[in-house]
This record gives sequence, structure tokens and C-alpha cells, in this order.
Amino acid sequence: MQMYAYVLSCIHGVEMNDKRGNEVFAMLIKRESSIPIYQQIADDISDMIENGKMQKGDRLPTEFELVDKYDVSRATVRKAISQLVEKDMISVSPGKGMFIKNPVIEMDFNELRGIYEILAMQGLETHTEVIGYDKVIPPPYISKNLELPVNEEVFSIERIYYVDKQPLAFSTVYFPSELEFTESQVQEKKIYDLMQNELSIVLDKAKYTIKVSQAKEYLNDLLDNDSNTPFLKMERTTFCTKKQPRESTVAYFRSDKYQFNFSITKTGEINI
Repeated sequence: MQMYAYVLSCIHGVEMNDKRGNEVFAMLIKRESSIPIYQQIADDISDMIENGKMQKGDRLPTEFELVDKYDVSRATVRKAISQLVEKDMISVSPGKGMFIKNPVIEMDFNELRGIYEILAMQGLETHTEVIGYDKVIPPPYISKNLELPVNEEVFSIERIYYVDKQPLAFSTVYFPSELEFTESQVQEKKIYDLMQNELSIVLDKAKYTIKVSQAKEYLNDLLDNDSNTPFLKMERTTFCTKKQPRESTVAYFRSDKYQFNFSITKTGEINI
């Protein structure tokens, strides 16, 4: 019995080389080490993720491919994978495979900022795509949020937010028809920028509502979301210093990639 088994690990499927054809990783499984073999495998994959040799969103080899590459039993591979899942480093999608998990993106509710700004401030590779800019009759609750008569037309902007080229969120921004912008302005700037820099509106505060929502199928397709995974639904209405509502947004976030944080300050006696 050999003391060591020489293993070549890979990034994509059964490939053993990176996109430039270079060898990606070489590892020695220490059969007689006090460290369990499943732990060595988990550490090996973990190191490749942390060192950038495996990228966020990359698919791991299948269980059988890992069995072959590490020359171990399927039970050992499964134990290593379970440990990585518990550490929130990989995700398992039935019928699709195992993937390097993207870190959960956070949104703090302690300052008035737009979605794009929050993502960019975290150093994330972020871009947006405007897929609609129209005059519409909004849902009644949006009219109420904007303090407008029911059936009065407003402008709406539909936008997809991407992080690391993967869809993260979809938003629809509604605002009064008196605040009209050109198509190019909407494409180039976000709603807070437009209102503050183009119209000199001083935005003061926003009211948020967060819900869990099973979105429509078209949103699952749009954001590449698993149909069994609910969305985080955010409703936001922003007010100017004159206490007028200037916009009302409905946004859906992938719950496997996003979380909301709240910072609350004590204002009086606490009773539990």
C-alpha cells in the first residue's frame, strides 16, 4: 500500500488544467496522517477556493469524479462535501451539481443609499441593465405610497442588478410623471442620482418593508433562481425634505445571495 496518493484536482468538471492550459493543483493525500482523509480533501478544496484557484460560481467535479481523483471511497468524499456545505463554502443543487458558493451580500439599513451604491461600496463587481422605462398605471398600493390618485399614470424603471456577472436582484422604481427623465439619463444614472443631481431634490428618509415572497416564474428565469427558493422582497418609499414621497420601489433579491441587516438604537427603557 502506498503511503501517498498523488492527486490532480480541477476547477471545471474533469479538466485538470486552467483556461491557459496550466496545471491547477497538485496534492498529496497522506494516508497515515492523524488528519482524517475526508478532512484533508475538505481542506484541499477550501484552500483552492481561498487562493482563487477555484472561483465563485464554478462547478465542482461530481462525487464520482472526486472519488477517482482522490482515490478514496464515495463515503469519504461525501463527508468532505458535507463539511464544506456546513461551512457555507459550497452549495448542492439537485440535478445541477455542486458549486462554489458566492458570499452572501449584505445591505445595512442605517443610511439612505441606493441598491447599486450599496453593492459597489462592498467592492463588488456590479453593473445594472435597464429592461424597461415606461409610463404606467401602478398597483393601487404604489399610488397610495406616492400619495397619488388611483389610476394616475407614473413612470416606472425596471432594472436587473448583477454582481460578478450573475443576476442578484430585480427592481421596479415608480415615480410621479412630473419627474420625467430621458431614456439616456435613465440608462446612465440611478434614481437617487437623477433626483438629487438633475432635479436638485433633497432626499431625506425612506420607509422600508421586507417580506419573503415566492416570486412569479418569469422572475425565477430572469434571476436564474431555483423555483423552490423564495425571494426577499423589499418595498421602499423615499421622501424629500418637504415630506413628499418622490419614489416607490419594489425589489426582489435572491435569498441565497443576499441578506438585510438592521441597526437599532436604544431610545428608552428596554422591557423583554
